Amino acid sequence: KSKTMRINHFFVSLIGTGDCCLGLYLILIATFDIYYDEQYCKLKYEWLTSKTCSFLGILSTFGSSMSVYTMVVVSLYRAIKMAGGQMAGNREVHLSVYTGIVLLAIAVFLSVIPLAPSFQDYFSNGLWYQDDTLFPTLADMNSHIQFIKKYKQLKNDSSATAATWPELKDFIGKLYNNEKAPKGVHQTFYGNDAVCLFKILL
Repeated sequence: KSKTMRINHFFVSLIGTGDCCLGLYLILIATFDIYYDEQYCKLKYEWLTSKTCSFLGILSTFGSSMSVYTMVVVSLYRAIKMAGGQMAGNREVHLSVYTGIVLLAIAVFLSVIPLAPSFQDYFSNGLWYQDDTLFPTLADMNSHIQFIKKYKQLKNDSSATAATWPELKDFIGKLYNNEKAPKGVHQTFYGNDAVCLFKILL
């Protein structure tokens, strides 16, 4: 095979990898749709806060990012070749491999970073407390802050209100004294809708 053909096949394999991830995502989301069926309304928040939903979000984001970014690189590569651009020896092949590794790293980074604990304040949509009367449905950060402010007004507490998820969860836990405090589960960046897609795509 010529050098150009090898590079084209390499990039096409990257596009194929991304498309396979998207195909797997579609198969899994259809399977879970059948599994939940008429129970979805009852189990909505259980699904949206599940690790499975987060995994599907990672899978779809990685697959779409890998395919789109690689197609952009392929288009640029072909345009350069048509313009007569050349590199001596195997430098062109090595550059293509390095580019593929960078594309892979970018796709992984973009799909995983919304789930990093240190970025919860930016990407978490809210907390769900299962079977809790204090917050019977999903509660976003503003709902927590408003509740705590009203609670402090009743207690004549003038201290500053917590403003991060760990602080908010800690405050809610202290309200239960010796009782078992509900464990809030984060509705992650991908838990915006039943299909668990990247937020910008919804």
